[in-house]
Amino acid sequence: MSVHLATPTVGSRRSRRSDRPRRRSLRLWLVLVVTIAAVSFTGATVSSSSHAATAGAASTCSADGNGGCLVTLPCPAGQTTNCPTVDVAPNTNLNNNQYVYVTTTNFDPTGSVRVALCSASTSSTDPSCLNGPWSEQALTPTKVPVVNDPSTANLTSLSYPVFLDPAGQGNNPIPAVDLVNTTGPAPGFFCDTSTSPCELVVTDEPGQGNIAGNGPTITDANSAVVPLSFATPPSGCPASDPQFNVDTSYSMEHLLPAAVSASCNSPTGVVGLTIAADDKNIATDFASGSTPVAFVDNAGDPSQVAQLLGKAYAYIPVALSGTTESFLAGESAGVSSYPINSYKLTPNMVAGLITSLYQSPVGTTTFPPKPHFALSDNLTSALEASTANLTCAQLRGCPSTKGKLKQVQYEVKYNAFDLLNRAPAGVQTPTQFGSWNSNVPSGSSYQATSWLCSAPNTPFPVTVDTGTDANPTTATATVTDPNTAPTTFTSAPLGSTIWPPYPGANWIFPTCQGYTTFPALSATSSNFGSLSTPELQAKSMRGWNVCYNGQVTPVSSCAAFGLMDTSQAQFYGLSEASLQNASGAFVAPTTASLEAAASDFTPCPQSDLSCPSGTYKINYSDPNPAAYPMANLTYAIVPTGQLSNDQGTAIKNLLTNVLSYSHSSAVPAGYAPLPDSIYAAAMTDLNNDLTIAAAPPTTTTTTTTTSTTTTPTTTTSTPSTPTSAPPPSSGNGGSGQTSTSGTSGSGTGAQISALPLTAAASSATGNSGSGTNSTPVAPPPATVPTGFLLVGLSATTRFLLPAIVVLALGSLIGGLLLLFGPGAAARRRRDTGVAP
Repeated sequence: MSVHLATPTVGSRRSRRSDRPRRRSLRLWLVLVVTIAAVSFTGATVSSSSHAATAGAASTCSADGNGGCLVTLPCPAGQTTNCPTVDVAPNTNLNNNQYVYVTTTNFDPTGSVRVALCSASTSSTDPSCLNGPWSEQALTPTKVPVVNDPSTANLTSLSYPVFLDPAGQGNNPIPAVDLVNTTGPAPGFFCDTSTSPCELVVTDEPGQGNIAGNGPTITDANSAVVPLSFATPPSGCPASDPQFNVDTSYSMEHLLPAAVSASCNSPTGVVGLTIAADDKNIATDFASGSTPVAFVDNAGDPSQVAQLLGKAYAYIPVALSGTTESFLAGESAGVSSYPINSYKLTPNMVAGLITSLYQSPVGTTTFPPKPHFALSDNLTSALEASTANLTCAQLRGCPSTKGKLKQVQYEVKYNAFDLLNRAPAGVQTPTQFGSWNSNVPSGSSYQATSWLCSAPNTPFPVTVDTGTDANPTTATATVTDPNTAPTTFTSAPLGSTIWPPYPGANWIFPTCQGYTTFPALSATSSNFGSLSTPELQAKSMRGWNVCYNGQVTPVSSCAAFGLMDTSQAQFYGLSEASLQNASGAFVAPTTASLEAAASDFTPCPQSDLSCPSGTYKINYSDPNPAAYPMANLTYAIVPTGQLSNDQGTAIKNLLTNVLSYSHSSAVPAGYAPLPDSIYAAAMTDLNNDLTIAAAPPTTTTTTTTTSTTTTPTTTTSTPSTPTSAPPPSSGNGGSGQTSTSGTSGSGTGAQISALPLTAAASSATGNSGSGTNSTPVAPPPATVPTGFLLVGLSATTRFLLPAIVVLALGSLIGGLLLLFGPGAAARRRRDTGVAP
């Protein structure tokens, strides 16, 4: 076998030589393409990070009037009206551990509402969502059966917590599962407003049951995807802002930091740092000089007024909120339990919940010879006394010939709780009550007891079942409750399993008046406990094992109650009862109802000791049917003696900023804008009540002679060294309960010395004072040149960008060396066939 080797011809040799320059060009183009590709990939990486906030199938939001997002889903086929809606409020300016309210209408009553906190940076149809232990809770995508009540458009509601969990700060990622649960556990995610955006996904899911997820993937037709944004962390205020400590009532805990954050970057920015957020030591701290400003929501409390005797001070109204009987409640139909979002209560019903008289709606019945009701707000006698004259014989299903005891046992369902809060047919209303109120001084406690002792016993309408089972009808009767709030409140609840805590104990509310503190009814009861903060109240209400049992939705028919400020109730995702006002209407605390009530506030006269000068009298007999009966004002207590220029200016600027913010529509949930008339009066009072010394001259120029000119010298005092603000005095009051939400006010990177707390700087003795008139000078905040590109990357990808940049530079340098480095000339000669 022979092998023939082909010998190239001259023509083919020339052809190869002519290809060599072409190959060199290809190598050059290859280097350029690799370099451009690397740089382009770098740009693409930056772009994906900067656009992360728009990932996911975001829905189109409409304003809902409550700082939230209202989404209308497409109507079912063949339907053009009453389309499904989803409302999530609020969805902006959120804080860590805050709850948002989710409300749906017109969903299929045979289906469920699925709610999940998800990462917006993952799949838009099957995102990664919170699933597992987080913030002391076991949270999962929650599935709630849709309420079957056409009269409310099948309105279904619940509250769900949101969490601020930024990446790159040593935080743990939020545990996750893919929402449709086809693959199971997913990588954890972070949650913030910029680099790790989150969203609340609300889906109309077919069927009802206990297993969440495994439902449809997210589409525009079945889901509302609502973006979440968080308030600026409290480190955004310049270090040059004056700072001082303040005590606040719980009613200011969420407004003060928001007001400070909104104004601290202005030329008049001031930071007020909350050292106590309750009413326990506010007046004593102010009186002792531990705080130059204090905020109170129970200005008329005689015990507080007594602590301020002999002090020169004034009240200035700064915020409008209210006291609410907050609740978490559920009702059941078969195996499904539904959250209750509305509930009507009279003053007497609130009194019975405070005292533990009403532990269940039906109470108990005694046996013959005189069967009657006990521990129940029963209305059968009121129904018979009404113009409708509804006796047991007229009530559907009442036994007529079986004896008085059976009739009484049948009539237990005709109580105020069940008649005022009727449920659809086949649904079981709450059967057990619990109540958790504050056992430390609270403006909410003071206002609630003042209200139930002052409110008239106004008749109200109820609807009852009449006719027969074969021919059912209903009737409406206007009844006057034979049980009254003052009597219920001042009478020990005989037969209660909560009271007394020991035999022979004296009743804790002997007279009907405002009480700032509720002594504990029992140290062992599981459903009538006393807690010191709204956070603990909400935690106990949500953790009650027979009701919510730590879940987002109820596990049975129940209702847990707690008196607190409306701002606190809404922060912790609690529902708020509609209270009966003097006109007989049942009104929930909304922006409109709080403003309607405030329109009837009147300035207190100079001579009324129960209504301090500078405050407003609340009219609990207001006939306005739109007015919420327990609207309330929070006041700043300010010193009226002469203040140094630095201290007086800082106090005035802080309160001016708070008033401007409180008068705006930007107030957090649970507040209403301060009415125009009260705002104008407050600004006038602020200018009149503060006496501020003139600023000292800052420079002095010496006299010059004809032959010599001296350099001007500055006579200002030397700035003090920035230090942390000292704690309040431990001798007179000290700090009360520490704020549950951390430092109130937008703290700075370096806290400057606290301002003097007394009128004259030379006599400043309060332990928060610096003893000087000058405001410490701090360096301006660091700035970033506007030409720099800021890119935020998560902890797992922070090394990706540098690696790509190095790759691009290496490709460029390698290509240049290949073309022009050592040996490049020989390669070119070889390629062109030129002899060396």
